[in-house]
Amino acid sequence: MANLDQLMQALAVVAILLYLLPRFVGGRVGAALPRIAAAVLLAAIIIALVQTFFWFSK
Repeated sequence: MANLDQLMQALAVVAILLYLLPRFVGGRVGAALPRIAAAVLLAAIIIALVQTFFWFSK
């Protein structure tokens, strides 16, 4: 489970960076980055929910 902890934190940091990056990148790429960040953050939340389920099932 330690690997999932690190993965979840890394995904959250990547999502924050992707939200901030459109200020510096324009065009279609800049417009798509918040949507990509939302998907990455959703993956981190799903990992957190799975971890919580396994933690409570012990």
